[in-house]
Amino acid sequence: MQTIVHTVTQEGLRLDRHCSKCFPQVSSLKRAKKWIKKGWIRLNGQPAQTGWFVKEGDTIALSLPDEILPVWEHPIEIHYEDQYLAVVYKPAGMPVHSHERRSLRHTLGFVLQPTTVTDALVQFEPVHRLDARTQGLMLIAKTAGVRAQLGLDFADHQSIHKVYQCLVVGTLSDGESKEPIDDKRAHTRWRVLGTYPSQFTGTVSHVRVEIFTGRTHQIRKHMLAEGTPVLGDDLYTVGRPLRNKGLFLCATELGFTHPVTGEPVQVVVDTPVKIQKRLEFEAKNIKT
Repeated sequence: MQTIVHTVTQEGLRLDRHCSKCFPQVSSLKRAKKWIKKGWIRLNGQPAQTGWFVKEGDTIALSLPDEILPVWEHPIEIHYEDQYLAVVYKPAGMPVHSHERRSLRHTLGFVLQPTTVTDALVQFEPVHRLDARTQGLMLIAKTAGVRAQLGLDFADHQSIHKVYQCLVVGTLSDGESKEPIDDKRAHTRWRVLGTYPSQFTGTVSHVRVEIFTGRTHQIRKHMLAEGTPVLGDDLYTVGRPLRNKGLFLCATELGFTHPVTGEPVQVVVDTPVKIQKRLEFEAKNIKT
């Protein structure tokens, strides 16, 4: 059990709001309310309530279990790691967040090394999203300060560089789309790496996609609007080609400025085996 003690020097705030500001591990009002109700936050040694107000000289104790989430001992690839953050490769089919045990968040306590930094998160946190069916690189925060800064970086879309590879149905040319998604600005740019005959879809194109905004299903929606939906898309594609083979969409490049060192970090992985094997399968069947 980890216990952190804080003495109030400025009164007037409600306990939950004060905790969200003074404890980096808490970081949000929602989490403060939850942990007060669980009894993990005590005021002057007594169980507390979210609506109490703090006074100067009050003592707040935050006591956290060593393990909040049960650990899922499932190996995943680690492509970068230090005391502050990590970049891991999420497999296809694995949700990032889930109430069940089989999620990316549940694996992080197993695969990543603990940190000794003072504002260490009790539970390491992904700082962005990938659909369960999308595989690829994800950025993980180990400390509260890094989580907050990376959250700002993702929000302004300036400091984060994200590139995907995908297979799309049909023939596509290099291009970009700034078509809004859900009435919000969206920007996607793509370059075709190759177009190949397919006995199932006529042709299939291998595409490198760079996104400059982070809208939900942005690549899938913009590719669909071009008339070349992502292969295996079971949500937007009419007819759902190869829906039982999974979604052929992978996050393969992730670049960012390290929030502590200020150094640029660039992580790149090869074309995923899933895409390579699909193209090999198509080539083999066309020849025969």
